[in-house]
Amino acid sequence: MELSVLRTPSLPPVIAEWQHLHRRLRWAYDASILAAHRRSPAPFSGSGAWYIRSGWAEISDKRGTFRACKGEWMIPSPTGATAQRFAPDTHLLSIRFVHAWPDGRALFDQGLPLVLEDNKFPALRTSAEALIKACRIHADVRDMLWDQRVTTRQYLHIETVFAAFVLEWAAALEQSGCVAGVEHAIDSRVQAALTLLERADLSITELARRLSLSRSQLDRLFSDVLGCTPRGYKEQRRVTRVREALRYSADPIKTIAYREGFRRLSHFSAWFTRATGLSPRRYRGHS
Repeated sequence: MELSVLRTPSLPPVIAEWQHLHRRLRWAYDASILAAHRRSPAPFSGSGAWYIRSGWAEISDKRGTFRACKGEWMIPSPTGATAQRFAPDTHLLSIRFVHAWPDGRALFDQGLPLVLEDNKFPALRTSAEALIKACRIHADVRDMLWDQRVTTRQYLHIETVFAAFVLEWAAALEQSGCVAGVEHAIDSRVQAALTLLERADLSITELARRLSLSRSQLDRLFSDVLGCTPRGYKEQRRVTRVREALRYSADPIKTIAYREGFRRLSHFSAWFTRATGLSPRRYRGHS
């Protein structure tokens, strides 16, 4: 099996490896929590940070229940949260984003959730407020960043300010004992396959052809490295796309279903319910 070059554990990744990180800002807002979102059974997904201006925010996962109050930051775990709760008077400064390796692991995925005191990390709030100003997000959390039309300079400005926030966020986590996870050394063909799937929704047959592999060889490689077949990986990505669309866009559920290839809303609803345990309507209502 052809493997990528293994790195000495004591050495940091080279720039070419860091560039495998997938980064995308999902939202940035400064507003009161809407009544419909004060209690959510839907799991938190992605990286993020909440600064509590008033009230409190609570996250529960297998490690226990964590609460951040006024003047504190809540740094949720990118996966694993089973519930979120907020006090009726909660006002949040909220940033949510993706910062993950091609295999889906977040850059920081250990030691979270974490509650931080704002006065110990003043640059974190300053950079978050600058990002919210750059994004010009309205109070409604459904008004998501990717729906906004921006010019080239506006987009590049948002990316620059976003990078400055992530720098302060990562520094706060590292100072609090969290360690960033480096990319696993994986088969270079799987790495190439993940890159191709990120760029286009290829069929498994076409993916194997581009990599000069048979379907069975590709299945074995994915199973050895990622613990699932290419079809299973694509299905995971499909569920993630739908979750994001339900959470972060105002698109009608029927539109989301058609975009994912479903011709009957009932089939889409049954598929999503099997995958998540919640119907699309209920998932959207509690996210």
